[in-house]
Amino acid sequence: GSRTANAVFGEAIKLALVAGPLPTSAIARQVSRLMPDLCDDSEELIINNERYGKAWKHRLRNAQQHLKRQGSVTYNSAARTWTLTEAYLNL
Repeated sequence: GSRTANAVFGEAIKLALVAGPLPTSAIARQVSRLMPDLCDDSEELIINNERYGKAWKHRLRNAQQHLKRQGSVTYNSAARTWTLTEAYLNL
């Protein structure tokens, strides 16, 4: 549709986090099950002939950071998990 990939990944991240805190790897697994068309493992991110992993995983991490800046999610560095914020849960 008319939504950006970042917005779609953001919604998928929030859906994954409804059940509780998760590390990025678990979020990625859930998002890839929810949106297999956007999570194409054959697409590598290559910049200046250097490989940086799967392109969709970079989009996922960008969406996580965007949600963090918005205040929808928080990152617990000690537990290495992402959580929906209380403000978002109370909407």
